[in-house]
Amino acid sequence: MNFLTPEASPSQPADAHGFPEWLGPVPNEIFELLGRVTMLGAFIELRLLRLLVSLGTKSEPELAGDPVAELIRSTRFLVLNGSPARPALPAKTRSAISLVVDETEAIHLRRNALVHGVWANPESNALYVWRPARTSARDLEGGTTASRTTSRAEVKELIVQQGAVAQELERCRDLVEEVPRAWP
Repeated sequence: MNFLTPEASPSQPADAHGFPEWLGPVPNEIFELLGRVTMLGAFIELRLLRLLVSLGTKSEPELAGDPVAELIRSTRFLVLNGSPARPALPAKTRSAISLVVDETEAIHLRRNALVHGVWANPESNALYVWRPARTSARDLEGGTTASRTTSRAEVKELIVQQGAVAQELERCRDLVEEVPRAWP
């Protein structure tokens, strides 16, 4: 049976936005918070991409679509080792960018854990984050899933931190652009 066609799909009760009722009621505030986290994540990805273009020899279209983890790895490599376009950044600039990239990675991991694993419990007003555990985490946590409780306040704090890291990535790009290119 093909569930992708409307005529083959079973009829499911849903809310006004199409969210299946069998998942239980989820307050609109949760969707609003997750939407903001998701949008800011995409904005951070764009800022990171722009920083990487400034550092390296590839254009935005060549890098577009690469996973954020790869953009982070490439940015770290070019900050530490230079590139033909910018062979040597001042030590202070390298250090500042490295700190921001570390923060970007931490925020990206928190964003992914939240967006890919959040579950609202309307009865307790709590938010749970549940995901399959990575192989490396299984040894530490002892199971195949990782879960924890979070809160609306924690999600709002993540949103604030995402906004700050997006601004810092742009500041890092400005620092890189102050260093003359080795070639046009």
